[in-house]
Amino acid sequence: MDSLTWFLVIFVIVAVFAVLARFIKNLNPLEEYGPANYKYSAKKYIMTSAESECLKRLERICGEKYYIFPQIQLSSLLNHKIKGQNWQAALSRVQRKTVDFVLAEKTTMQTAYAIELDDRTHDRTDRVNRDSFVNQALNGSRIPLVRLRNINRMTDSDIIEVIKLSRLG
Repeated sequence: MDSLTWFLVIFVIVAVFAVLARFIKNLNPLEEYGPANYKYSAKKYIMTSAESECLKRLERICGEKYYIFPQIQLSSLLNHKIKGQNWQAALSRVQRKTVDFVLAEKTTMQTAYAIELDDRTHDRTDRVNRDSFVNQALNGSRIPLVRLRNINRMTDSDIIEVIKLSRLG
């Protein structure tokens, strides 16, 4: 064999090994996130005190009829695979957004209501824009959205009335 043939054989062997190495690297899902040199610590609580109090009230008010799930991502509530739209783009719009609570029918596990506990942070421009998108997405999918503001001033009857009205609206 002449030197050009040897060069081509070696080049092909190196290329095959490079492809195999890349394939094997992709088999390890942790590699996707880079080296595992980040450190984490446990949060003391998974909810704010206001969210925790709201959950207790919702359990008291609705707990017989509904399961109450806290901090649910919109991507768990909404189907983004709608014919004629870019599925990836639709998913990216809802992927990291959550609602504070979801009430699901105990008998069917169907979503009955999404609930947002709105405090004064929802007055910020970025939150107003985010809330507008959430309103539009849930309204378009026919999931009633309940917005509770100043819940500490509301009676249980007030909360029940707001929930009922959201189903009608």
